[in-house]
Amino acid sequence: MFRRDGILYIDLKCEDGGRVRIPVFFSFKAEEENGNLLVASRFLPPGIERHLLSRDFLVLKDFEGSVLIKARLREELPEGKYLLELLEEELVDNRVYDRFNFCPEEFGEFELRRDSSVVGRVRIADISLLGVKLLLKSKVKLVPGELLLLTQGTKIMNIQVVRVVEGRRAVEVGAKILSTNFNLINFIIGHYVRLVKELL
Repeated sequence: MFRRDGILYIDLKCEDGGRVRIPVFFSFKAEEENGNLLVASRFLPPGIERHLLSRDFLVLKDFEGSVLIKARLREELPEGKYLLELLEEELVDNRVYDRFNFCPEEFGEFELRRDSSVVGRVRIADISLLGVKLLLKSKVKLVPGELLLLTQGTKIMNIQVVRVVEGRRAVEVGAKILSTNFNLINFIIGHYVRLVKELL
């Protein structure tokens, strides 16, 4: 018996009418395996199995995590166990582990600053330890390579614009995160954990 890891994508409707896919990471104990069928139990986080019963999800093939296998819970067994069927393999983009999509309202508004002046208000669409995608509603001239500040209260993030794309609802600004005055890992994981608790 050993533990295996998986990912369930849950679609979430945002306040602005858009939708995002949230990856929910989970694990389970593989008790018996026979070909493409296995008996699974002891799911973490608790309650995730209720969501797995109604949709396909992905299971890591090995510890390296470069290949995922599409899977499905076929039936509930006695004593909190489930019959799990492994379907076909899928290659995965390694960024799935470090880039998190959020609804724009999740982090609230930030001020985008050039030197000491505010050039616009933005919301975060996705974020990783290296980069951030911002949604800017006002028409502001931004140039790739430009250095800007992103602030919210006492939080300060130094960013460098990488690309600017005119979207349907807002201007999308892709930027590299150069430095912050707060713990970015705790910031991302804290919001992610809170969101997953609400979803489950």
